[in-house]
Amino acid sequence: MSTIFGSHVTVTGPADDVRRLRDAARLRDAARRRIPAHRAEEFDGRQVAWSFEKLFRRHPELRSKCGEPPRDDWHYFAEASRIGRWNGASRFRFFLEVKNVQIHEILRPLSKLYSSVCFVAAELCLDDSMFESRFIRQGRVSTWEMPESRMNVHWRAAADDFGIDDLEVAYEDGAVRYQAESEMFEEALAHWDRKVRGALCL
Repeated sequence: MSTIFGSHVTVTGPADDVRRLRDAARLRDAARRRIPAHRAEEFDGRQVAWSFEKLFRRHPELRSKCGEPPRDDWHYFAEASRIGRWNGASRFRFFLEVKNVQIHEILRPLSKLYSSVCFVAAELCLDDSMFESRFIRQGRVSTWEMPESRMNVHWRAAADDFGIDDLEVAYEDGAVRYQAESEMFEEALAHWDRKVRGALCL
């Protein structure tokens, strides 16, 4: 049985190192993977592809720690925003869904190869709705699990926006779910902003 994880990841650090990592996993346009239309707006049309297969070819030592990378032709897609400025550093963000792989397990050894960069990964298990986020830098990992009370706040707010009183009904509504989960991802990533600024002396 497959377990599917949805993840948003921010990569923050010096401009040259952030760009080097982005380019190490960037596919040519002909090989780009598209995301569903309901997620496309999240990246404002500024989409570039992200491939762990290419990243593992660039850094074959990752296989000794992680095994085979998520394959581009499985239930898998990834998109990344353009590099932008964040509190004086450079940052880009990528989103992916992949089965049977928790992305933080790949980011931990990857962070040793890009030691000047901070990774923050927010991961949602689509099977049981467990929501966790992690700060990853230089092989060290800190974890935060979103409290159920905070998840309920986002569900309630999304249900109210769509005029749904019964949360049991809201849970089955795709538009409500998308909005609630999007807000959870934002909170889970922002949870580590202070730690990222401290690590990068921003």
